Amino acid sequence: LMIDPQAHHVTMVSLPRDAYIPNKAYANSDFSLDKLTHTGLYGVDTTIETVEDFLDIDIDYYARISFSSVIEIVDALGGIDVDVEIDFCEQDENRNKDAEHQICLAKGEQHLDGQQALAYARHRKTESWGTQGREKAQTQIIEAIINKLTSVEGAANVNSVMGIAQQYVSTNIPMDALTSFLSYQLDHLKPWTVEGIT
Repeated sequence: LMIDPQAHHVTMVSLPRDAYIPNKAYANSDFSLDKLTHTGLYGVDTTIETVEDFLDIDIDYYARISFSSVIEIVDALGGIDVDVEIDFCEQDENRNKDAEHQICLAKGEQHLDGQQALAYARHRKTESWGTQGREKAQTQIIEAIINKLTSVEGAANVNSVMGIAQQYVSTNIPMDALTSFLSYQLDHLKPWTVEGIT
């Protein structure tokens, strides 16, 4: 994410987890190409260095978010509004695939709870949707979370979200920087624009 707080603009760059790029953990090896997702095996610093090198950018901060946090954050916000682009069924957060635990959504604008948001963000099995569709859905989920956080209703729940984030999100963002950012946003509540690049 590239964030411009004054302009209320976010640019979100999605890299496929299976992108085959030079892994900084193998920098002195003849076999440096690897899946992006494998860089995480060597720690978040390796992932950051790999992406910085590949895109020729500097990454100031990171936030690593677990699947559980998506459910908890969306539920703490009272749900999010998303235009689901496909009809689909997906296993639940515990990978239960039986009919009883399937999460099925119909195409169209709707209010999603945390479990539904995660199912949409994870789904890639529908033909012609695949990994690119999943990345689009993830962008929609993040945009919906931003939109909800920057609404009056979402601002009222910011303390709950921060409490959840401390449990489920690992980041190197200093707390004073985060507090300052949130204070500014609460004083300047207005919609954000989100641009997605894959």
